[in-house]
Amino acid sequence: MRRLSAFAVVVFGLALVLSAPPASAQTTTIALSFTDTSDGALTAVGEDDGAQTVRVVATAPSAVGSSVSVSVTVGASGGTATAGSCAGSGCTGDYEASAASVTVTIASGDTAGSADVTVTPFADTVTEDHETVRFTGTASGYTVTQADLAITDADRIITLTWDDAVFSESEGYTSSNIYGADHNPGRQLKGTLSGATSTYSGNINERLRMESGTARHGSQGHDVQWAHEPHWVLALDLSRRRFLNIPSGSVSATVGGLTVYILNDRVAEPDQTFFITMNTPPGFTLVRAQGVIKDLDSSVFLTPAPAGLGEGGVGSSVSVSAAFRSPGGTPATSSEHSTDTVVALSVSGGTAGSSDFSYDPPAPNTVTIPARAVSSAVAGSLTGLRVADDRLREGPETLNLGGDLGGFDYRGSLGIIDDDARIGLSLTDATGGPLTRVGEGTSTTVRVRASLPVGIASTRATTAPITVRVRVGGLHPITDADHAPVAPFDITIPAGARSATGSFAFDASGAYDDTVFEHGGWVAVTGIASGFFAVAPTSLWLYDNDPDPDPADNGGPSRPAGCEGRFCDDDLSMHQTAIERIAGWGIATGCDPGDPYMFCPNRQITRAQMAEFLYRAAARVAGADPAAGETELSDVPAGSPHLAYARWAVSTGAFAAPEGRFGPGLPVTRADIAVIMLAVFRHLGPGIAPPQQTFADMGATSTLIQINAEALYRAGVTRGCATSPLRYCPDRPVTRAQAAAFIARALNTDPAATTP
Repeated sequence: MRRLSAFAVVVFGLALVLSAPPASAQTTTIALSFTDTSDGALTAVGEDDGAQTVRVVATAPSAVGSSVSVSVTVGASGGTATAGSCAGSGCTGDYEASAASVTVTIASGDTAGSADVTVTPFADTVTEDHETVRFTGTASGYTVTQADLAITDADRIITLTWDDAVFSESEGYTSSNIYGADHNPGRQLKGTLSGATSTYSGNINERLRMESGTARHGSQGHDVQWAHEPHWVLALDLSRRRFLNIPSGSVSATVGGLTVYILNDRVAEPDQTFFITMNTPPGFTLVRAQGVIKDLDSSVFLTPAPAGLGEGGVGSSVSVSAAFRSPGGTPATSSEHSTDTVVALSVSGGTAGSSDFSYDPPAPNTVTIPARAVSSAVAGSLTGLRVADDRLREGPETLNLGGDLGGFDYRGSLGIIDDDARIGLSLTDATGGPLTRVGEGTSTTVRVRASLPVGIASTRATTAPITVRVRVGGLHPITDADHAPVAPFDITIPAGARSATGSFAFDASGAYDDTVFEHGGWVAVTGIASGFFAVAPTSLWLYDNDPDPDPADNGGPSRPAGCEGRFCDDDLSMHQTAIERIAGWGIATGCDPGDPYMFCPNRQITRAQMAEFLYRAAARVAGADPAAGETELSDVPAGSPHLAYARWAVSTGAFAAPEGRFGPGLPVTRADIAVIMLAVFRHLGPGIAPPQQTFADMGATSTLIQINAEALYRAGVTRGCATSPLRYCPDRPVTRAQAAAFIARALNTDPAATTP
């Protein structure tokens, strides 16, 4: 073998030195990890959090002698999440990354380098296992360890609900009234996952237990027990344990045969609450099932003395006392109401009509049940009441006594002698069956019965016949263009009779049967009676028969093929059901006058639009249009269609208008919603104070917003904006779709508001 020359030896040695790894690198491993843009540790992103900047960090164990480039692949094989996109008609895959790969450079003398990539998880309604996006890397002369970024599922919420959450004290522990598997069928408790579908691989099987809330649990003398025969046991020591079992892949499960004993007492107290909760699986959020124990001893009975007042009498001679009793009249033996119960007395017609009396007190008449007391110590009076003297020979009638009782029921009446009662109108079809609604395109005969109230005196037979002039006409938005005019007609109740029937032809067919999609409206049936009788009106609902409208009549474009429901651009929205529901209730309107099928679900809702939606929702709850306020608004023109809605919204306290400026085009935030919903929908109930820190991101918001947001969460109106931890996102603008969901959920807590 030929010897190398000295020069060759030097060159060969130099080459070995140049090709060797940096002398400072004791190991050839580079580790990948993640931080956020503030360099805080990051291991996961939320499914509902939208686009997030992920900083990919490559770290060597010691400073590198020369620059190192690490080529990182985003979404490498081995991750459980699938890359996709939201282009076109919908999203494919689980997430989208701004780049399939990034290069991380560790500069000479440094131990780490970083590069940013945007990861956008796609939201869905599937309860599933958390998924991972795998990052792998390569670098010359180094081994690069992989790193997994988790996408946490936002639908891992378990909601417990009763099939009937209101328990009455009358359901007490008695031999004939026990709720449980061994006696009556009992109530059912349902556990539901938040996603519409589930691919969660685990089996949720957790023990149920009771939490007291405001109700006390225990033995006799307390409010509630959860027990299973044959033992009486406390909630945390069940003799026979109950579990909620949601199998893998399922979205809900029902538990039956639960026994909840409501212990009856004779204590006047606020309604009590208790909760059914359970052990929460890791990674899930639990919404407890609240039970409400309706107190039966806090009805306020008003007792006048004397019990009756003759025609021509005055109320200053009548004293009124108040006492807590059960609906059956059993007096309460004690009270736990911590504040005075002040009853502002009012007088309204019972069987008596409005012309039988007048009530105009110079100052409010009140009667007070002191705190912790069961009855008033000082009686009130009905100063300002005058009963008319019409000199007719009639039987006894009654006036109702009531008032603003702060949410309590009341019972009480004052007897008078008067036959000036209200005549009621009712509608029937040709067979005599109740008639409440007719459809567009219908021609039918409507029978109207005018009836005197039950209990009128027998001396009524000696008086003259009563004539009722009936008028039929539309209430907004129904007009004479929607049905043929109906001429006024008379119904005569003969002397000695209690009722009589007339009829009219109602014609909404022919030229009145258009092809314009509408939401229907009320047709009023009113009357004026002879003598001293008032008439209680009734109404007929005229509904639309055009579920698939002819767009040419609306001046809009052709209806798109495959369009579902009232609007077409909400078909892929997770809030489609809520949008279509409140549209069917006449609350929601479209976003484009030129296209009746556009709702714009992802567009931010403005204050003016929100006020309009809420006005119609409040009208649905009340059964009539609310009165608009009188506030002058400098930035809402007199001719604006939003003026009445904005004035009403300010009058309710839902919206502020500092210095008379409403801000109709400003967006509504989730913080605004927390105030708005509680101001408009009183049935959601007040918040609790102090705040319970339900949401992790509400520390900088006002106490009122925190309390209201927590009340909405307990009522099921909001579910937060993200989980792990649960957040509310108070500064995030509300979209039109989200506004529809808030309103639909709020109305669904009030059955009277959602009756079709």
